[in-house]
Amino acid sequence: MARWTSADVQAVKRKAERQKDKGKTYQLQRPLAGSIHEQTFYCQVIDWGLPHPQREYRFDPTRRWRFDFAWPDKKLAVEIEGGQWVNGRHSRGKGFEADCRKYLAALTQGWTVVRATPAMINDGSVIQFVSNTLTKTLPV
Repeated sequence: MARWTSADVQAVKRKAERQKDKGKTYQLQRPLAGSIHEQTFYCQVIDWGLPHPQREYRFDPTRRWRFDFAWPDKKLAVEIEGGQWVNGRHSRGKGFEADCRKYLAALTQGWTVVRATPAMINDGSVIQFVSNTLTKTLPV
């Protein structure tokens, strides 16, 4: 699987615009808001022809917890964990604890949560897993 670069992200953005110009639906949500890794993953979803995920999906009605990407009908979510090499929020004590509580709550509600690092996005392992999971569970 080839590594995705910012040029790949730009290419998918251009593809979306060309489809739009032809009157076809190829919608990019909130012009690819989020980190470059979130943008890359979203472009991979589009490029692979997968169903569009919901962005920043609030899965728990009593908490403000959100998933980066979610397919609620399949209870599949992707969380892109950044900052592990620079002592970011997800890898420091309080943030790590909060994330663990969030993932435990999601698990008890029947969600499959894929925790992904930027390297896993770039090497294609996450999009491959998501594709296999969605394909396996999509009605024929």
